[in-house]
Amino acid sequence: MKYFEIKKEELKYFADMAPVDIMEKTVLKNVYAIGAAEEESGLPAGILIFSHDGAAPHSGGAVKGSSDEESLGLPVFTHLWIYVLQDKRGDGIGTGLMHSFFDAVSSLRAYEARLEIGAGMENFPLKSFYEGFAFDFEDAVKYLVSTDLKHISSLKQLSHYVPRDDIISLEEAEKRGLAFAGLESLQSLSQKNLFPYRRFLEKDVSCIMTGEKGIEGFFLVIRHISGAFEPIELWMGHSNGEHVLFMLRKAVHEAVKRYKADTPLYYTCGSRRTGLLTDHLFPELSPLSCWKGELIVEAPPER
Repeated sequence: MKYFEIKKEELKYFADMAPVDIMEKTVLKNVYAIGAAEEESGLPAGILIFSHDGAAPHSGGAVKGSSDEESLGLPVFTHLWIYVLQDKRGDGIGTGLMHSFFDAVSSLRAYEARLEIGAGMENFPLKSFYEGFAFDFEDAVKYLVSTDLKHISSLKQLSHYVPRDDIISLEEAEKRGLAFAGLESLQSLSQKNLFPYRRFLEKDVSCIMTGEKGIEGFFLVIRHISGAFEPIELWMGHSNGEHVLFMLRKAVHEAVKRYKADTPLYYTCGSRRTGLLTDHLFPELSPLSCWKGELIVEAPPER
């Protein structure tokens, strides 16, 4: 079996090995795919996909100050997916993919690796597999929302839109020279390495809130190749739930004006405090139990 970094033009041969939303992320500069293929035939046998998220001060697109995790200031790698063909399992291919991942990041003297898997009986083998590579797991909660613009725009909390001069689209902000200029909160974006998403940003739907001190909040939304919307970052310089809703209403209003009602929208949320916002917007949604895994590789002591 041979293991290698999958080139963009080779991804089509592995397309059936991962969900569409995860495969779409592989076009980003900070997302990598490792493939396993048979030596002689070259036929694909497995895939591992991970992202390099930089030195992340927190995880999840949360309102500032709502993180449940302390920053270690280490480079962060997030395992997005691992899969081995059914008839190839038991041959050590998954182990080979993991070793290839560790080889890929071995130049770093210290880093943190993260992953999440569903907390169900069917995932016990996968949990045990990762524990074999020294991942520690804890119980966590994850919100998964898959809906469309028609449903979002009908929500009572988001349907009432009143224009405000202090909330403008990202496109308008860029015309005014405001977007990302001298923005302290941009530190969180750069550390989380969200810049690769910039060419996917939906600038008419993404919006920012301005104030006396410049930009006081922003809500960023990307549009996938499939056409689906996905929020990737929500930030406020101060904890004001009403202002968060004002930005969300602006984003929904602009999206409904420009796109079909059946345009898909989805997002994931792993932060408990951001989950409170999810509870408010989607009271019918039940959070999913999951296991959150973490592996910290520490730098060797200096001599």
